Amino acid sequence: MDGKIDMAVADDPRPDPWHPQYEVYGNPSAGTPDNKLKPLPKQPYRDYGVDRQGKPEHYWSHEIMKREWDNIWTKTWVLAGHINDIAKQNRFMRFDIGKESFILVRGKGDDVHAFYNVCQHRGTRLEIRDFGMAKEFTCPFHGWRYNNKGELTHIFQKETFRKEVVCGDLNIPKARAEVWRGWVFLTMNPDAPPLRDFLGDDFMALGDPYKFENLVRCADVIQEWPVNWKLGQEAFIEGYHVEAVHPEIARLADTYHAQHDLYDNGHSLTIFPFMIPNPGYEMPNGMFDDYKIALRDAGVEDTDMPAHWTDTRAVMAAAKRKNQDMLGIDYSGFSDGQLVDNFMMGFFPCMTFNSHAEGTLVQRWQPHPSDPEKMIYRFQVYALEGAKRLPIYFGVEPGTEIKRGMPVDVNYADSDNYGIIGPVLSQDRALLARLAAGNHSDAFKGPLYSEQEIRLRHFYDEYYKLLGE
Repeated sequence: MDGKIDMAVADDPRPDPWHPQYEVYGNPSAGTPDNKLKPLPKQPYRDYGVDRQGKPEHYWSHEIMKREWDNIWTKTWVLAGHINDIAKQNRFMRFDIGKESFILVRGKGDDVHAFYNVCQHRGTRLEIRDFGMAKEFTCPFHGWRYNNKGELTHIFQKETFRKEVVCGDLNIPKARAEVWRGWVFLTMNPDAPPLRDFLGDDFMALGDPYKFENLVRCADVIQEWPVNWKLGQEAFIEGYHVEAVHPEIARLADTYHAQHDLYDNGHSLTIFPFMIPNPGYEMPNGMFDDYKIALRDAGVEDTDMPAHWTDTRAVMAAAKRKNQDMLGIDYSGFSDGQLVDNFMMGFFPCMTFNSHAEGTLVQRWQPHPSDPEKMIYRFQVYALEGAKRLPIYFGVEPGTEIKRGMPVDVNYADSDNYGIIGPVLSQDRALLARLAAGNHSDAFKGPLYSEQEIRLRHFYDEYYKLLGE
């Protein structure tokens, strides 16, 4: 076979008998006849072929880093934060990406004003706080002042400037900001299509059951990683590595039979069934301690635990519906599958939502300002306002009152602080350095992807399209 894989070509060329399709998504619970949910059909299969996709030098080339900046980062929409992070008028947040920094200020209603965080006099960053309240911003170096729309209001000792120097437009250049379901997105591209067009109706529909508008930020970590941003992201949009790397997940989620759906503009979805182990994991003939922990989070008492782990999913969904007042969450708009499983929305180019009825875990892999072999990783936990008990993987202390305006500082973690991101992320982080090193080898000609890694092919299809390759 000369090292080539002989694959039969058909309408759906995936190898038999592996045809993962999540069949219970969107099916209303039998106990909620008023549930109006309609099944969301699986997206059509997109065949990206079998060739090696990607060039190793795209993980370290400064030239490619510049092209990415010019063709991707300055052209697409990226998440800046949540509207509840700036809960009142005149509240602001700072958002950094690559070499740029922005100030986003809450206006009236859900209006958000966005402008570059740079004084027009000598280029000083106006703001270093992550969040705050301000009606104006004063340059700390020479005292120039701007209102919170970025408009210049005062030049210190203006009389010392020749009129020709300060006669032009000295307002700070603006960026575009739009809000979708509470999430604030930003683009540097004045000609970018509206955010809704970039996300697309089908992809946005994935968020319909979730109360994104009522989410509150409970944790926020920023850390530099010693790998390119694409390598960092790759480890989190495929489940193929889970059995080899993450035994904690292999017994909790069937990543082998996960459903992968691909959407326009590089967006994607994976549904990981929870409380079902991977096929290679040998489960006990009875209940499993980790499953009991998940059931306790749903309000199940130890005396009501099922006798066998195979009953966990049904018991969990029923318990959440029964205990919703105690848990502080209205579960009536969700399918049973959505009450149990992990729905991971992937936003091109660099973000995922792990969406749950109780909240959303947000991950971002952003470019380093100057080094293509480093990246900025950001992990955030957003919980539903008013929730009284959250799943253990949210990492929120029991009894924490979830309300808008919670004082949550950004944790700028040391690059070598593995404890701050927990054991699972640490396992990925450690192996990514070895992956990056191997990509420099002359013996490596580019990746070979399984169908479990179809989201990587989908990502790079959009990536190379924007790069003009």
